[in-house]
Amino acid sequence: MNKNIFKNTIKDLTLVTGLMAILSVAVTVLLITSGFQGGLYTRYFYFNIPYYRGEPIAIAIAPILLAFMFIGAPILAFLAFKYQNNRVLSDKYHSLPFTRSEQYVSRIAAVLTLVYSVIILTIVTALICLLASGTGFTAKYIVLNLLGYMAGSTLMVGIVVLAMSITGNIFANITVSMLILFLPRCITISMATLISSVIPNFVNIGTLNIFYNPIMNIPVGLVLDQTRLWEYFGMSET
Repeated sequence: MNKNIFKNTIKDLTLVTGLMAILSVAVTVLLITSGFQGGLYTRYFYFNIPYYRGEPIAIAIAPILLAFMFIGAPILAFLAFKYQNNRVLSDKYHSLPFTRSEQYVSRIAAVLTLVYSVIILTIVTALICLLASGTGFTAKYIVLNLLGYMAGSTLMVGIVVLAMSITGNIFANITVSMLILFLPRCITISMATLISSVIPNFVNIGTLNIFYNPIMNIPVGLVLDQTRLWEYFGMSET
């Protein structure tokens, strides 16, 4: 990794990251102090009769991070590697006395550093607000939010950078990113569903095999299989 590229990338993205962090923190504080979580409680079922515990579900800890994972992290990755969409700039950067590996690792490290900083700041802010307001919460949800959003954002950054390395314009960047993100998982989920449905008494393969289980791919799981993902994160214990 090259320190100069790392520092320059951090510098170039500081303003955008700062705005994202301010927005994320402000929304988190607003939602918690306004009692937004009042209707987002953990649900339990006993004999098919639901009752609610007076604590917010995990997704209610910092819901703004969902938007940051799907939008904020990809934007930072795009800005760090946008030169790949411009032939002149691309030739200029690749002519510098640095290997492509150095440039890639340095820029990725810078982007992830900023992404993780926003996530950590938002979660810490949420924790402080919860404690200050006296709102009950489950401690493990703080850790699950922190690690879950970090993992999901890392995946989003990697996909965007990969898509940009094989395309040359914004439309293609977005299209290929969506294909990389969703197509493989959609195929494996369809295969798991088909196998489980055509073989009598066969256990649902999607619940046992990490390659077929959508919860192992956090962004995709959020879109394709919300119920099971909520259960995985402790967001809904039904």
